[in-house]
Amino acid sequence: ATLALDGSPRVVKATKDLPVRARRDAKEKAIGTLETGAEVYVMETVAGWTNLLPKELGFLAPSDGGFWVPSSE
Repeated sequence: ATLALDGSPRVVKATKDLPVRARRDAKEKAIGTLETGAEVYVMETVAGWTNLLPKELGFLAPSDGGFWVPSSE
């Protein structure tokens, strides 16, 4: 299954493995890894962190967090 969204959020493909965190905090433990080649929707960028949603629905964000990576990555 793939996620379809209204509007046109930007789709990006990861060029390297990136740790994913549930909150915008470098001290937070990674909850997983965005693997090289994975396609994700870029939902928003806040204070140096970017919120992502996976195109493929193999996993969901925790109810009290999201999928965040540093914007510089």
